[in-house]
Amino acid sequence: YIPFSLPVPSDSNFCKCSILNRYALCLTFQIQNANDVLIAPLEKFRKEQIGAAKDGKKKFDKESEKYYSILEKHLNLSAKKKESHLQDADTQIDREHQNFYEASLEYVFKIQEVQEKKKFEFVEPLLAFLQGLFTFYHEGYELAQEFAPYKQQLQFNLQNTRNNFESTRQEVERLMQRMKSANQDYRPPSQWTMEGYLYVQEKRPLGFTWIKHYCTYDKGTKTFTMSIAETKSGGKVLKSCIRRKTDSIDKRFCFDIEVFERKRNSNLQIMYNNCTCSRDTRLSVCPHLDKPGFQDLVLTWYLLVQTCFSNKINKFHMYCLKYVMFACRQNVASYFVKVFIHSRLGMKLEVLN
Repeated sequence: YIPFSLPVPSDSNFCKCSILNRYALCLTFQIQNANDVLIAPLEKFRKEQIGAAKDGKKKFDKESEKYYSILEKHLNLSAKKKESHLQDADTQIDREHQNFYEASLEYVFKIQEVQEKKKFEFVEPLLAFLQGLFTFYHEGYELAQEFAPYKQQLQFNLQNTRNNFESTRQEVERLMQRMKSANQDYRPPSQWTMEGYLYVQEKRPLGFTWIKHYCTYDKGTKTFTMSIAETKSGGKVLKSCIRRKTDSIDKRFCFDIEVFERKRNSNLQIMYNNCTCSRDTRLSVCPHLDKPGFQDLVLTWYLLVQTCFSNKINKFHMYCLKYVMFACRQNVASYFVKVFIHSRLGMKLEVLN
């Protein structure tokens, strides 16, 4: 968990945005000016002048092909043809020669026109574009002189922003290294002593099922709450919390809790063995361990049991132990004594019940 907040708008941020917006407008104006002054006239010259020259070349090629074809046929005429036929052929060749001559003149004229026009119709738009560019640079120079103090202030703000970034980055890196090297998982500040997800065993018509709940526990009031999705319970007062043995259930990391509002215990399972809470936190869920003098009482019982087992145990010793546990009525301490007897004699714990 790392605190994060959105950047607060400031005068420096507005100043940066304003400068970038004006610079974008200047670039847009330059692009539009280049399109109107330079690109559009050149495109017009290409379509009208160069396109007309290409059309004249097509017409010249067509007339040339037609003229040379008729001329070849005319040269192959026999002198024995009738005079009238020869005169018609001469008239046709003269007419085609005239058309070829006119097409060639028009083509040459158009080429000459394009060659001459491109000297000024190409240079004039380029000169106009350069004039506008020079004007832009001149105005930019005057604006640069006018906004020199603002530019210096912007440089100062940028340096501060970079320094803030470097310092924040170093702090985050140090925090990350501390969190990586910590033995316990980092927990953000919370109103609860413990909180997290637990799997709760619930009875079904055909066996049991495990339902994921979000649980919270408050040490001061011993209030335990469980919620599924958006549904939250009103909270229950915790009476005891006992860890389940591995051989008593087929699940790992399970424990039973007992609350005053219910008679039956609830079996819960943590998602993984991450119970890294302090000793005070663990003892707070077992009310018997919080009573003053209880640790001394457990030590006294331990010495009594050690004395009994230093010699051969008999029925009288067993009777004394059962009487002590019954008289004190301390379930947790009785469990400690049972475990000790079981470890020394191999008896089942049910013998002492």
